[in-house]
Amino acid sequence: MTDRELLELAAKAAGHKLVFDYDANLQGPCIIDSEGFPEQWNPLEDDGDALRLAVKLGFIVGTPNKQGSQASAQIVGVIVAQDSNIDAYIATRRAIVRAAAELSKSLTTGANHD
Repeated sequence: MTDRELLELAAKAAGHKLVFDYDANLQGPCIIDSEGFPEQWNPLEDDGDALRLAVKLGFIVGTPNKQGSQASAQIVGVIVAQDSNIDAYIATRRAIVRAAAELSKSLTTGANHD
């Protein structure tokens, strides 16, 4: 899955509308707030965006330790582990976004079977 697809699914799980390259001033992914204004949003690259996403979705987040454990994000029914052979912050953000994407996919799948 591409980073763009991950971000789209993660935004959907959090109830955000995601747009890319909103205008010349806001390049990259943006969410549209409740008043219709764009706001830069990239939890794959921004620690604050990732933390707000994890809190909004109620994730339990595990960070890698010095012994090489994995970063993880989990909620009931969804557990995602991310190798921490990359920077611990990158691994943790990616685990959060991947878990949000999986949650979004599971909610969509569940909705189709009701």
